[in-house]
Amino acid sequence: MEAVKAYEQGETPMEIFLNADDISAVGNEKPKKCLKWWRDQYHKCGEAGLLKIAEARTVREDRLKAS
Repeated sequence: MEAVKAYEQGETPMEIFLNADDISAVGNEKPKKCLKWWRDQYHKCGEAGLLKIAEARTVREDRLKAS
């Protein structure tokens, strides 16, 4: 619940994750799965492709915050 409230107050998912006091809420598998996805995208799309995906995600998050 804390993470949802922080997100609604404008924190990015990365900020929420980095500021987490209790990482057990995320679990051990989530960081591994994220890293695997990033590696797969990097191998599939290269650095520029991965950066483009990250940029699109940031734009989407900004739009959600604005609404």
